[in-house]
Amino acid sequence: MGFSSQFKQAFLFFNSRMKMNCFEILSIGGIDLALISNRDIFKGVLLTNSTGYILIHNHPSGDPSPSDDDFAIIKELKKQSKIMKINFINFVIIGDNDKFWSWKFKKK
Repeated sequence: MGFSSQFKQAFLFFNSRMKMNCFEILSIGGIDLALISNRDIFKGVLLTNSTGYILIHNHPSGDPSPSDDDFAIIKELKKQSKIMKINFINFVIIGDNDKFWSWKFKKK
């Protein structure tokens, strides 16, 4: 996906053996927002018979540091994934110059 001047959200869907079933870009937005609902995420998981997913998006500013909105999304996805027994594997933010932030590994 890489760095972009547009906000993009993509998803990787995995089966129970952690083999990727599908890669899908679900949203392309402006410089600071790309709208997507949690329903769209879980629809992709269910339609691909996946058991887990990774959410990836970029920050057009180039700074991969998570925003308050990112943390709110993570909290909500963790909660909903637990209810549906779907593995929320990771949440990754891509910045410029090969910088990224990973919820699972909490690094830049």
